[in-house]
Amino acid sequence: MMSELQTEAPKFDQFLDCIHCGLCLPTCPTYDVLGTEMDSPRGRIYLMRALAEGKIGLDKSYEQHIDACLVCRACETACPSGVQFGDMMEAARAQRVQLQPAYKHIIKRLALSTLRMPSLLRFGVAVLRAFKSIGILNIGEHAGNKLSFISSLAPDIPSAKMSKQIHKQYDAEYYPTIGERKYRVGFLRGCIADVFFGGVNLATVKVLRLNGCDVVMPSGATCCGALHAHNGFRSVTRECARENIDAFLDANIDVIITNAAGCGATLKEYGHLLADDGHYSQRANAFTEKMRDVSEFLASIEMKPYTHSISATVAYHDACHLAHGQNIREAPRALLRNIPRLSLVELNDGEMCCGSAGIYNILQPEIARELQERKMEFIRDTGATIVAAANPGCVMQIAAGAKRSGLILRVAHPIELIAEGYGIKIPS
Repeated sequence: MMSELQTEAPKFDQFLDCIHCGLCLPTCPTYDVLGTEMDSPRGRIYLMRALAEGKIGLDKSYEQHIDACLVCRACETACPSGVQFGDMMEAARAQRVQLQPAYKHIIKRLALSTLRMPSLLRFGVAVLRAFKSIGILNIGEHAGNKLSFISSLAPDIPSAKMSKQIHKQYDAEYYPTIGERKYRVGFLRGCIADVFFGGVNLATVKVLRLNGCDVVMPSGATCCGALHAHNGFRSVTRECARENIDAFLDANIDVIITNAAGCGATLKEYGHLLADDGHYSQRANAFTEKMRDVSEFLASIEMKPYTHSISATVAYHDACHLAHGQNIREAPRALLRNIPRLSLVELNDGEMCCGSAGIYNILQPEIARELQERKMEFIRDTGATIVAAANPGCVMQIAAGAKRSGLILRVAHPIELIAEGYGIKIPS
């Protein structure tokens, strides 16, 4: 068995980093919900090691516990030994893909392949828009619990007119700074974010330009590969990495920006993913050194003062891959606190995953729904009318939870509120 597992598998030394102290258990959403050792980080490490040593096989039970993980990486924050659990989990899923019959993953891989094909993705959105107009997307609301929950996750789909109006303002490859030029930044517009959250991208470009940045969006850029990595298709993530590295490093930029937490965590790991690639390893490290989340970058520069106020109570939700994956917590909070009249409040257990986790809420709806409902309780307790969340999946999950629970709530990316602090108008 060992010879089969060499291409993609957690490194054996990684198992030895875990000292089995159990400090990760209280931070693990699936352990909290399911209460079983094998659904904790420590338990999953036991399983991975047992598979590597040939003590167990790649059976249904193993897959069940590995698939139940959200890869939120809260355990990494809690771990005193620095266990790189996220990397281990992605390698374990890639290993599983290699060893299983191909037919088991064909549908998932085909669905994920659309993320690298903008025209196909936009066609899919057009189809969803048509379905919504005739009520097909509402059918699941009256079906069983699983289908009802999955149906509720469908985001608000911008009208064709609105989408065109938004993209018209940031579809070029280059936008000059407004005022004195201080930085030349590359912006990864993303895939899901581009079609469903064009307003967030537009706000990002406008805020960057207003604060001394020439903004470059290379045409050769593609999907970051995060969802592929989370679901076992690491080889596809490496393909995405090479394309993005070439696109951005050839553009002669100072900083590379993303506004999606999940994307940022993967983009910052390109150096690790391509460490064994003789041609790309150095370029990958150069790429990751330039990578910044938009809040991380803005908090590090001298920003222009805000010109407008927002009279609202805003609860900040820590997106897992921003807080745990990138260790960014204070930057977005500081940016929001500086907006006049905005009152920022904290959520109880704010770093606990909301249950989105890429496509986890579709693949594991029962656990995702319980985590969503808990998050909504904590949000309701704050009395906030706005929740700020820095990841598209979190925005969709929390917005769906508000709708299901009858809570009147706006869910916004922090950069949208920052744009409003400058009086920037984004079509909506």
